[in-house]
Amino acid sequence: MRNMGPKSSQWLAANGIHTLDDLREVGVVTAYNLLRAHVHNATLNLVWAMQGALMDVHWSDIPEPVKQDLRQRIKQCA
Repeated sequence: MRNMGPKSSQWLAANGIHTLDDLREVGVVTAYNLLRAHVHNATLNLVWAMQGALMDVHWSDIPEPVKQDLRQRIKQCA
């Protein structure tokens, strides 16, 4: 997946997320929460990377309103 390094890909695969379709089905926020439960050093950069993969853009090109929405949704799950 775009934006995913070997370690991030390994973390996702360990949680049953192997493809973009898997990520799309689970959702970025749920995937992040799954990873946070097992990988204590998962950060918002991982959220941006996953969202960028879904949008087919570099993680740094994600629009700020999308980032704000993701931050809010993550906060609501905490």
